Amino acid sequence: MTMFRTTGTLLLAIGFAMLTLAWVITDPYANDANIGAGGLNFFGRPAAGSGIVILVADAVLRARRKRRVARPSVS
Repeated sequence: MTMFRTTGTLLLAIGFAMLTLAWVITDPYANDANIGAGGLNFFGRPAAGSGIVILVADAVLRARRKRRVARPSVS
């Protein structure tokens, strides 16, 4: 489970860093910067999105496991 949390966090951080960098380098007067920003947007959004999906799935699995373990047995 820790691997999912780490992977999700890294993907989310990389995606947000790419999107921030794309926002920083966007220049209305330079086509080469806009092409680079488009590439960062193209790869940054799926990276951030998959990071969020993995983190949510990890949280759901942790909650289900914790709830399943926390139930006392009835004698």
